[in-house]
Amino acid sequence: MGTLGKRSSQLRRSSRIPVSESAEFQAVEVERDRVQGVAVGRGSGGGETIQTYLSVMQMFVKWFEQTEGVEFDVKQITPIHIHDYRSYLANNLEQKPATINKAIATLKTFFGWAVEAKHIGSSPAAKVKMKSVQKNQSPKWLSKNEQNRLLVVMDT
Repeated sequence: MGTLGKRSSQLRRSSRIPVSESAEFQAVEVERDRVQGVAVGRGSGGGETIQTYLSVMQMFVKWFEQTEGVEFDVKQITPIHIHDYRSYLANNLEQKPATINKAIATLKTFFGWAVEAKHIGSSPAAKVKMKSVQKNQSPKWLSKNEQNRLLVVMDT
């Protein structure tokens, strides 16, 4: 077995996180295995990507089950659930926009896969927009002319 094959099987064994025994949640486990294969193929950093992905999905499933009071079923998720979850991350957990965007991107990927795999007809996350992230603007400085005018005003 080559290095990639060994690494792939090790990763699969080491990152097995039991999420749920329900038949409905098997889609998440199948997707986890697919993502593990993709991440392993990309080289370094794959393990962190997988763990982040699994963490986001587990948080979403937990939130859904607590909010709705029913077991997670990929077929029951609507765009309203995705929007509500985004609001929950922002308002209740006070997550930063970049963290919220990571969660939304993960959900978009998962539900996109679920459509491709024919588990659902359309992605409830497809039209959900990312939060805008304000970039740090470098400090602005005064031009020579503005500096001189400021010094004149300060001297008077």
